[in-house]
Amino acid sequence: MKVLKSLFVLLFFISLASPVNASSGNISNTEETYIFADFGKVRNLENSSYIITPYMWIGYSIKNITANGLYTIYSIPIKSGKLSPGGSNTFSVSYSRTTTISGVLSVGPSDFNTTIGISSSSAVSISDSYSYVCPNSVSGRIVKSCTVTYYPLIQKYKFDEYFGSSKSGVGYAEALTGFTQSVTFGF
Repeated sequence: MKVLKSLFVLLFFISLASPVNASSGNISNTEETYIFADFGKVRNLENSSYIITPYMWIGYSIKNITANGLYTIYSIPIKSGKLSPGGSNTFSVSYSRTTTISGVLSVGPSDFNTTIGISSSSAVSISDSYSYVCPNSVSGRIVKSCTVTYYPLIQKYKFDEYFGSSKSGVGYAEALTGFTQSVTFGF
């Protein structure tokens, strides 16, 4: 009897839910905003509305996705190299990290990534090359060496979850967006 009651309640809410237009949830993959000098990118989220996938509950959607800050994971050095003054190097940096979701249970990392146009899987993989030339002096001091290190740069997101036309909660996501370059000078 309990199962029958639950099924009835679910069908009632589904009948109240407004029709969903999945095509209105597309995000333009042609516009990107570069953030600081940290080699990070965030998708243009102005057109984001919502998307529903087979992995979510019927009538479930996520809306109002906004970029909500950046942070660097300094405990995970991805690539590092030491240069002499005047020396240069091209660093090939690659890293993969699973997007994390908190505050909600119905949307998974791959669903969220697809929604914002980052990737079609739960892990975001980024590879890029960066050139660096070690200066001979910094602020009038003679440089003896430069140590260049790259760390993962994480974009934080905030979004609203809806069941039908009613807001049911707030969720948060964190996805790899690029790299932070750190240079330590030896004097």
